[in-house]
Amino acid sequence: TYTFSRNIHVNATSTPKNKMKLAIQPHIKEGTADLSKYFTGGFIYQNSTSNAKVNVNGKLDAEQNMEIAAVAKNNNSGSMGVTTPKYYDQGEHGDKYASMFMVGVGLSYQDTEATVNVGTANLANKGTEENPLLKAKGKLDVKAESTNDMECNVETGTDITAGKETDDTAVSTAVNLVNTKGTATINDY
Repeated sequence: TYTFSRNIHVNATSTPKNKMKLAIQPHIKEGTADLSKYFTGGFIYQNSTSNAKVNVNGKLDAEQNMEIAAVAKNNNSGSMGVTTPKYYDQGEHGDKYASMFMVGVGLSYQDTEATVNVGTANLANKGTEENPLLKAKGKLDVKAESTNDMECNVETGTDITAGKETDDTAVSTAVNLVNTKGTATINDY
């Protein structure tokens, strides 16, 4: 038994934050043959996991308040632009030219999990109403909190300097796949 004359606070927190920004614009020496006249493409990949877990494997007895919390937050932001290729000569930018195909692909995965376990799967360790595992004379708060925030943006066929779309590209495609999962559990055993 753990007895405290004050408040008991048991917390686990996980808060990853990722931010990515990518711009692709091929610069080709004028007069040279280059595959970018046929294809220009880009790829962005995000994968983020946030886990917070609190395991209470005994008895806690607070003379005042008790707070047990697992808080998992996950914040990701990613953007990519595939832009019109440009020629250059001796370090100077020349005319832009269109690729036949422009493709941008974004893949984003996010998994957020918060868990608080009080006792164990063994029934003998779960406590009883007369002899609880957690006892507080004041406020008793047990929480698991999981929050996701995901932003992913993929653009193709845009000229950054002109701020307009390229008309000469035959196919301009952007694909963006996002998968996010969040769970908050009390007694996951």
